[in-house]
Amino acid sequence: MLISAKLQSWFSRQSAHVGEAARQRNPAARFGVQGAVALGGAYLLLFAARASDGWLLAHVVLPNWYLPPTTLAGFHVVRTATAAAGFLMLWLLAPRVGRWAGTQGPRKLGALCLQTAVATLLAVVASEAVVRSWDGRQPLWRKNKLEFRIGQPDERLGWIPVPSGSTLARSGSGKPVHYRIDAWGYRSASEQSAPDPSLPTLIVTGESIAFGHGLEYEDTFAAVLGQRLGLQVANAAVAGYGSDQAYLRMVDALSRFQRPVAVLTVFIPLELRRSLQDYRPRLVLRGGTLAWEPPVAGFWSRWRLRDLWVNELPYLGDRALSAAMELNAAIVRATGDAARARGAEPLFLIPSFGPARALSEHAEAGIVRELFERQGEPYLLVDIELSHIMPEDWHPDAVAARQIAATVADALRPRLAR
Repeated sequence: MLISAKLQSWFSRQSAHVGEAARQRNPAARFGVQGAVALGGAYLLLFAARASDGWLLAHVVLPNWYLPPTTLAGFHVVRTATAAAGFLMLWLLAPRVGRWAGTQGPRKLGALCLQTAVATLLAVVASEAVVRSWDGRQPLWRKNKLEFRIGQPDERLGWIPVPSGSTLARSGSGKPVHYRIDAWGYRSASEQSAPDPSLPTLIVTGESIAFGHGLEYEDTFAAVLGQRLGLQVANAAVAGYGSDQAYLRMVDALSRFQRPVAVLTVFIPLELRRSLQDYRPRLVLRGGTLAWEPPVAGFWSRWRLRDLWVNELPYLGDRALSAAMELNAAIVRATGDAARARGAEPLFLIPSFGPARALSEHAEAGIVRELFERQGEPYLLVDIELSHIMPEDWHPDAVAARQIAATVADALRPRLAR
């Protein structure tokens, strides 16, 4: 009886397989669809396996977050979810979708694929229309930034502050701040002033930290540093700039002064991402040489969804990260060369948020070593306590600005005395 029951069970399974095989009218579709879904699942699993903490910092956090998160717990949740989705696709969804596809005729599958493609296209067009309804000339994710409120378009640099202008602006619920721009387009104590091209001058360039975002001019580290060193300050920094824009702005400033004595360039890892953004004019490497390139043009370049995907997605793949590092290394070298060619001392300032610690304990240590130590360019890595970050503004407060100025002054004095 036991043998009879086993034979009956075997015959039942074989009958089920024969019935399923009879229903599989399109085996090519089954294996093709199952393989495609399985590949998608395998990709997600490999992606999750690769996304270690070091990988996340290098490819996601440092190049894309102005103020890096204090914990990677949220990224760990996403990593786990990605692995789970890959597992479900590979072992559960792929076989079931494959079996279903095998029961469908080629004509029906073709019609379904066409319907899916049309629906996807309509969804993209509708999404583009919705996103465009949210903004005007500038995309929603850029139009309210300070640099566009106090600036004007520039064909070479993308945007510059309006010369002889003054703007009263606030960040969130913080106090209003006067952003005064002198006649040459530099951050200054008065919009009615202008630098003296004959005076010994400290040129400061970079992005919003160098510009003094959230601070009155006299509280910015550039202003305090100028007082400590007894130098005229030309604060050529502009909020939102990438390293390429800061370099071009610095070159312009060098040509305007007869006695530039030092060039201080602020660099943050976020500029790796900014240097690749193509919605604005930018520098690129052509044959190892820096070359200026206009904003991307063409039909697709005007799509908001394309801009969001290419310029704002907080992720740099291996190729993009390598290109950004190579480009920024060339910019660092060019900055140092341009300053020394005019007799000025170059110095790079790298603000880092967190307690004082050794270079090896910094998440950005690899970037610092590659861009500055390997290039032989002088730099200062300055730690800024999180308690001295302005709420809702995320920039160093006046106390931190004075600490930065003191540290830079101590580093520059012996170099300027030579």
